[in-house]
Amino acid sequence: MLELIQFFMSIAGIAIPLGLLLIMAGRVRYRNELDTLVRITSAFGITIAAFWLIGHSLYSSPSLWGFVGWNWGAIDHYSNSMTNGLNLRTIFLFAIPSILVASTMAERGRWLAGNILVAIVAAFIFPIVAHWGWHNSHNSEGWLITRGFMDSGGAVVFFAAAGFAALAASIVIGPRMMRFPDQASRPRGHSPTFTFLGAMILIIGLAVMTAGQHNQAALMSEAFLHVVIGSTFAGAAALGLLIMWPERVSAMDLLNSSLAGGIALIAFASKASPASAALVGMLAGAMGIGLRNILMQLEIDDVGDLISSSIAGGVLGGAIAPIMVSGERGDLLNNLFLQWLGIAAICLWAFLCVWAVAKVLDQVFGMRVDPADEVRGLSFANFAMQSEPDYVISYMSHNSILGSATQKDSGEELGRLSADVSNKVVNLRNEIRRAINRIQSTSPDAKLGAAMAARMRMSDDTLRVNAEDVLLLLERVLSRDNAAGYGPELRSWSIEAIELLLVPTMSDLEQYIRHMPLQAELEELEAMVIGATDSISRCAHQIEMVADYCDADSDGFFVRDHTCDLSAVLRERSKVLLASAEIRNNPLQVDLRDTEHLIVNGDAKALSRMIMLSAEGAFNRLVAGRGDPVRLELREHIGGDHILFECIDTGAALSSRQVRAITSPFTAIGSLGDLGFAQILPLILATRLIEAIGGEFTLSSEHGLGTLMQARLRKARQSKSVAA
Repeated sequence: MLELIQFFMSIAGIAIPLGLLLIMAGRVRYRNELDTLVRITSAFGITIAAFWLIGHSLYSSPSLWGFVGWNWGAIDHYSNSMTNGLNLRTIFLFAIPSILVASTMAERGRWLAGNILVAIVAAFIFPIVAHWGWHNSHNSEGWLITRGFMDSGGAVVFFAAAGFAALAASIVIGPRMMRFPDQASRPRGHSPTFTFLGAMILIIGLAVMTAGQHNQAALMSEAFLHVVIGSTFAGAAALGLLIMWPERVSAMDLLNSSLAGGIALIAFASKASPASAALVGMLAGAMGIGLRNILMQLEIDDVGDLISSSIAGGVLGGAIAPIMVSGERGDLLNNLFLQWLGIAAICLWAFLCVWAVAKVLDQVFGMRVDPADEVRGLSFANFAMQSEPDYVISYMSHNSILGSATQKDSGEELGRLSADVSNKVVNLRNEIRRAINRIQSTSPDAKLGAAMAARMRMSDDTLRVNAEDVLLLLERVLSRDNAAGYGPELRSWSIEAIELLLVPTMSDLEQYIRHMPLQAELEELEAMVIGATDSISRCAHQIEMVADYCDADSDGFFVRDHTCDLSAVLRERSKVLLASAEIRNNPLQVDLRDTEHLIVNGDAKALSRMIMLSAEGAFNRLVAGRGDPVRLELREHIGGDHILFECIDTGAALSSRQVRAITSPFTAIGSLGDLGFAQILPLILATRLIEAIGGEFTLSSEHGLGTLMQARLRKARQSKSVAA
């Protein structure tokens, strides 16, 4: 009877991949949901195949010097023992590293390279790790377990090592587009419900499977209870930190902490007491939150917070395991030293191996998709499908709830504006579909009609993605006082700015909706779809600048002790700027003479954004093909303490009210519509970025002479690592 119970408890391990699947499904955007689901499901299937073919032999065969199993006839042995509860439990645990590595590539990783990396992780890297710390059969043991390494639940061998493996993959592939530094609140997931449901399933699955490894009913119930207690008190610790430091801790950290607490307890669940389980859980929860913040400061993208929770819980649980069983083993200090040595060896092996393999794959195949595919979404790029439910339906229902449930000055504005955008986009997309059907049925040339319909479908998909961005940005800006306590001036300014920016776009969409059913010329229909897409894209870009202005006010967001080579930044961005100027038919001159190694204090990405915004603001005032070129110049100040960046143009001069609105935006509240707000918005954001990194900004404009924008940045004095 006990064996049957253990068997069913091992089957409960399916909750591990299922829980991770739900967590990631909720933490990605709609446009990447299908790709993420298929990616994680594939990782689980690849793990089973790779473990059966190769991994089981490296893990469970007689040991070669305690380092690796060595018996290539182990496939038959494994096939005959699939019904063994221990093997079922093992294969579910072996799926953890593969799924975490696959998850860290979400929303930006190439399909082929990701699956190859997962296969290598499942077949070679982690079977060796498991052999070190878990193998104890065939009259041989792994070199760590021989020395007394303790990890009965897999907290170190699977979770901590998996966290470091995913960390290595994330470093190689880089963060998602628009993740750092000045859009740290994005990209955000679409379903907190899925995320929390996945975390609950994962924690319960861990608790049941941990209980199933024991041979006594009393120990089973104790192990289950202690894992649940650890997770609960880890969540309580996160809740306390959320109350004390709401600017550093988010509601989603309840998930991160609870998972870290459960992982820490599986290392010694049956040996702990309820009080020690609660204490360990709180420590693991706090460590998970701290590690998540550290990864953000280092600009390492942890998509589902799985890296931070796995490392925090696994390392803490493994590190204190000898203390929990101190009465059963020998010298405590010696056991602690050997335990910590084992943890370091396992984590270092996992990190270095995955990093090396990912680097090779990046050179051969490329680990990251093209930027255009990343923007459009991997569900469409990889499978030519869109995730359901459609974003518009979700956001309309979401915002109708917000309109009645949140504060009047934020929820009602968010609900009203989002509903307006959603309605217009839904109606326009319906008209686009009808137009595509009309082209396919009435075009005199079938091939020409098919090509035209394909182009319109691509434009429609781009419109959908940009409209989703607009809705995300509206929510991001209009709920900022609830999230970070912004004052009434910023609230009033942002609402007025967004309403003003939406007016021309909503007017354009309304005209396209009215005129498309009446248009008989097929080429004109295609031109209308392209025009609608351009309008919503321009609106998304402008609202993003408003959102970035709000984010630039976040305390501690831009670290001023960073240094970068501003001349290298300008040289790199000049290629993009020259191409943009050619497209606009506006002349541009970039002065890069005698500008080698001009090192300044400030964040490189913020300075790069400032350069692009300065040029955009100048282009906005130029008439295409007329006037002197916009000139960008970088030089060292005569005193030698500062670097000067100047943007000079001869376009339409700024009025004194516009200059004041750029340098002191809140003074223009109530009159933004009279100032050509869309024209000066890039300079407003550029000013704020310069101030955020500790620079000084001046702006002068005169009729007949033009406009001079000057940024005065502190020259770095000490020798530091330079990030250009």
